[in-house]
Amino acid sequence: MKKFLIVLTVVAMASFLLVGCNLGTTPTEVAVTDVTLTPATLALTVGGAPGTLAAAVVPATATNQSVTWASDDATVATVALGVVTPVAEGTADITVTTVDGDFTAICVVTVSAVEPAPVIGLTGIAVLPKTMDLVVGGSDTITSVTATYEIKGIPVPIALGDCTYTSSPTGIITVDDGVVTAVTPGIATITVTYGGESDTVVVTVSAVPITAIAAITGTPQVGVKLTAGALTPTAATATYQWQICDTSGGTYINITGAIEKTYTPVAGDVTKFIKVVATGTGNYSGTKTSVATTAVAAEDTSAAAIAAVRNAAVVLNYLGDYATAGDVNAFLDALADTNFTGYESANDVEYVAAVANFTSATTVASVDAAILAVNKTVTDAAAVKAVNAATTSVALNAALANTAFTGYVAANSADYFTNIALFSATLTPTVATVNVAIKAVNTAATAATAVAAVNAALTPAALNAALANAAFTGYAAVNYLAYPVASFSTILTPTVAAVDAAILVINTAEAGTAVGNYTTMAGLLGTDALIVAAVADTPLSGFTKAAATATVAALPAGTVKTAHLATIAANDVLIATAATINAVTVAAVNIDDAVLTSVTVTAVAKNAASVELTTGVTYAWTVTAAHDAAAGAYAAVIGDLVFSDATAKAPVISKALAADVGDSYEIKVVATKGGVSKDNTSTTVTVN
Repeated sequence: MKKFLIVLTVVAMASFLLVGCNLGTTPTEVAVTDVTLTPATLALTVGGAPGTLAAAVVPATATNQSVTWASDDATVATVALGVVTPVAEGTADITVTTVDGDFTAICVVTVSAVEPAPVIGLTGIAVLPKTMDLVVGGSDTITSVTATYEIKGIPVPIALGDCTYTSSPTGIITVDDGVVTAVTPGIATITVTYGGESDTVVVTVSAVPITAIAAITGTPQVGVKLTAGALTPTAATATYQWQICDTSGGTYINITGAIEKTYTPVAGDVTKFIKVVATGTGNYSGTKTSVATTAVAAEDTSAAAIAAVRNAAVVLNYLGDYATAGDVNAFLDALADTNFTGYESANDVEYVAAVANFTSATTVASVDAAILAVNKTVTDAAAVKAVNAATTSVALNAALANTAFTGYVAANSADYFTNIALFSATLTPTVATVNVAIKAVNTAATAATAVAAVNAALTPAALNAALANAAFTGYAAVNYLAYPVASFSTILTPTVAAVDAAILVINTAEAGTAVGNYTTMAGLLGTDALIVAAVADTPLSGFTKAAATATVAALPAGTVKTAHLATIAANDVLIATAATINAVTVAAVNIDDAVLTSVTVTAVAKNAASVELTTGVTYAWTVTAAHDAAAGAYAAVIGDLVFSDATAKAPVISKALAADVGDSYEIKVVATKGGVSKDNTSTTVTVN
């Protein structure tokens, strides 16, 4: 009834307003014929968002569009202006009613309870691979760890990256963030753990197989040690068993007790063949057998002889002053073995003195060489003594003719005796010093003859022939007419140096025209003589026969060109430069034995004008001889005098501790410039 009164009141008021607003008019009303409701059903959740319904009055042009809303169960859902609010679980009909005509439409609303949160649970983890096979030192990686979660009863796999890895038993493998490395042979189980779940991987580690063994090293001979060849891998460890067979391809049997890496054949092994079997141990496995040796040879008696020499020498050298007669005899008996040659009992004292040379003897040849070195020292010493003991010309020349020396010229026999003081006992008695004295006499004799020939020349032809002697330097055939006889007469001091100086004066005087001559040659204004002078003139630097030939070769063909080429060919002389080395000197020096000082030696290279050359010179220093003052003998083996730089102009020299006061060395330097080499002959370094 109340609902009806409210509707009536609303209709009455609307009629009043229409009448009041349309005074004087008659309105046409459109009646409502139906109403629709969208959606027809609606699902909501307790505590969830409300739903909205849309009512449509039919026709859309109906005059009265007003509707009312109602729920048949407000405990389930309520409605206001089409907005439905869920209250509790259940079903309610929401009805919309038109004011005009009471037409209705219904939406069925279903309200559900709040859905509980889904249950998520870790049901397990899975690891791949399940097994691994590794060799020691190898590694592999666990490729995946997957966790399985159950969500609303559905299993969901998820890849994991943060897990705990342990292995058992320890020591067989290591695991680092899924990387597995094999350490030693065995079987280990990796346990992977995450969120209280775990899975395992079984790892089998095998030893590294030995893949090869190299050939046996050493000579297959009785008494000579054989060594098993290298294994592959090189770090492999193994046990060894040596085997033997009568034939190379037969069945080999073990040699009793031969289980080391080395084996020394015995007399019973002669003509047989040997192999060695290696069996892996520790982290290595497998067995490999070497190829067979050649047939085992009988014992080399020289090996025993060499060992006897070396062992006796080592003992004797070690004992020194404390050596007994038995030690000395053992050494000398070893040297007298028939395997060696050259042993002379007369040199026993010298062999003992040189015992250090036998301590490293490893071959018959090296023992023979050491014996020969001692013999030579004795022979050389005797030869030097004979020279120093000579008091007559015949005796001196006989002594100098000894094969221990070099350079002896019978034609100079008188000159040797005239200069006998050079060979007196006051000299350090060495082969080297005797050789130096011989050379000095030879040079003096040759020089004297050459100077005499120059001074005796009365014609240009005779003078030029005399000047061309090898005793002099600087002679240039192109200056043939420039060498005046008067300048080389007997008024000169009769020495090679004086002759060389006179030659240089003439050459220098001719130098002024040399460049001009070369220029005129190029212009065909000169004569054959001028061409030769230009090409061969001593003071000019850089002009060669090749340069002259090239210049003439560029001329037009003809008799002139032919004549020039013939002249050049007939005078095959390179122009010597003013910088060519003429002489090299080194001053003698002393080394202080007490404080073991080092000293500097300096090479001085000079040109024909005796001017020192400072650039473009190369040097090569050597020790040519050594003399042992205590033994009074020349040492065949030298090397205890050392150059700081054997190619320097002024190297520092130092000696080994073995040198004693009175010992001396002969040193030599070869200086080279422009293709010309000169040396200092010999310079003495004395320890004092």
